[in-house]
Amino acid sequence: GFDEAVRCFEMADALDCTYVAAPPFGIHTREVNLFDVAQRYGALVDAVSGFHAKPILEFWGIAKTLGTLGEALMVAAECGRADTALLADVYHMYKGSGHFHGLEHLGPNKLGLVHVNDYPADPGRDTVTDADRVYPGDGLANWPELVAALNHVGYEGMLSVELFNESYWAKGSVAVAKEGLEKLKACVE
Repeated sequence: GFDEAVRCFEMADALDCTYVAAPPFGIHTREVNLFDVAQRYGALVDAVSGFHAKPILEFWGIAKTLGTLGEALMVAAECGRADTALLADVYHMYKGSGHFHGLEHLGPNKLGLVHVNDYPADPGRDTVTDADRVYPGDGLANWPELVAALNHVGYEGMLSVELFNESYWAKGSVAVAKEGLEKLKACVE
């Protein structure tokens, strides 16, 4: 059932959130038919349709199922619901497919949120982990290409800095947030 999802959406509505991420947790370690995933995602959309917050389909580059933007696009298209949106993440696009291709297939309001971060040259794509994420602009991501793709689809949503790098923790959350915002602005302005 969707009891846990309903509980999450109740909290999201209480906090006036626009979206709740719907990641591939639970299927990320195995291969699952994407048409089955699309059917399940459509059922989730229906189950929470009475809430203000909407489920936003997230893909994880580490996942065996729903690991690329292309797979997420397919699930969104095949779920049969017009009001779906995706969550894209710089790290997961790199980890999953190694590129930003596919963003051009999103129209206005189809990209609900973008997690921004960067990835280092070492470790390489095959072994890089969430913990290796660095500030935007401190890695190899092609920011001009990403910004052009976001502008092309008319994206006006949030750019949310998402980092799991333990070396940043000693600085404190406020300092990391300030530095992340400064570095993000340098990448997108």
